[in-house]
Amino acid sequence: MMFGRQPQGDAPVLSPMAAKSARGLLRGVRWLLATLLVFIPVLMSAGCGGSSSSGPGQPSGNQAARVVGRLVDFYSDSAPVVGATVTLQGRSVITGADGTFTLSVAAGQGTTNLTIQPPTSINFYGTGVVGGQPFDLRSEGVSVPTLTVDQNYSVGDILMYSEAGPPPPPRI
Repeated sequence: MMFGRQPQGDAPVLSPMAAKSARGLLRGVRWLLATLLVFIPVLMSAGCGGSSSSGPGQPSGNQAARVVGRLVDFYSDSAPVVGATVTLQGRSVITGADGTFTLSVAAGQGTTNLTIQPPTSINFYGTGVVGGQPFDLRSEGVSVPTLTVDQNYSVGDILMYSEAGPPPPPRI
């Protein structure tokens, strides 16, 4: 770079070659930042959904049970509900393209409730139905019994009601 001694108040002057080099470096830094902004969330979410490794808040492989299910939209010919957050025992996963979820949870924890946060891309009523019984998606949730080590427990299809249709049936 070519910096000449400038009178006070004037900015230093870069040679054309140095200016071109600086622009190229700036473009490279911008590209790197944009790439990181895209891939960091992808990498962070890649492990969601029942990995077998153990860590804080995650059951070890010899104490775990699995809870599986599927979210479907009642008013869209049982279309899968993609992107909903399903939570049980402080563990959360996001439903996949087929509306299914799998949670690896600690066995022997007593009856717990599986709660659902609908995706923000579609408006849903706050009530769901599983096994013919309505429940509040966010607070009450679906009751999951005490699970034993290595048990696979299916909650089955959970019906959600999008605002594309009338409100769900009332709770009795």
